Amino acid sequence: MIKKGTFRDNLEAGSHHISVITTTVAFARSRGFSMAEIEAVTGVEGAALGNPDARPPAEAAHRLWRALAVAEPEAVLGVGAARAASLSVLGGMMHGMQYADTRRDAIEFLVRNRAILGDRLEMELRETEDEALIVVR
Repeated sequence: MIKKGTFRDNLEAGSHHISVITTTVAFARSRGFSMAEIEAVTGVEGAALGNPDARPPAEAAHRLWRALAVAEPEAVLGVGAARAASLSVLGGMMHGMQYADTRRDAIEFLVRNRAILGDRLEMELRETEDEALIVVR
C-alpha cells in the first residue's frame, strides 16, 4: 500500500485513485467475484480497497482487470464497469462512456481521458481491418 505523501512520490510509485479501485471492485463483485477472491487477486486487504485515504498500487487494479478479462473474455468490460461506477470523481468519466453513441465512441472517450484513471497509465486504441484492440500498459 502506498502511503500518503506528495503527488510526486505517488506518481513515481505508480498508484491509482481509490475511486478507480472501488469502482473496479464493485464491478468485479457484480460479475460474481467474492471479496476473498478480489483480495487474493489484488494482494490488498478488503479494508484498504475501500479506504478513501488509500492509494493502492496500480498493479492491484491491473491484476483485477486481468482476472475479469480471463473470467469473461468476450465481455465489453469498460462499458460494464461504467454502469458500476458511482457519479464521483471518476464516475463522471464512466458516466460519459455509458452514454456514448457507440462502443467505439465509449472506448475513444476512455482512451482520451486515461490520465484520470492512473498517473502512469498508457492506453491506445489500435484498429485493423478485422479487429480493434485496447492496449494498456
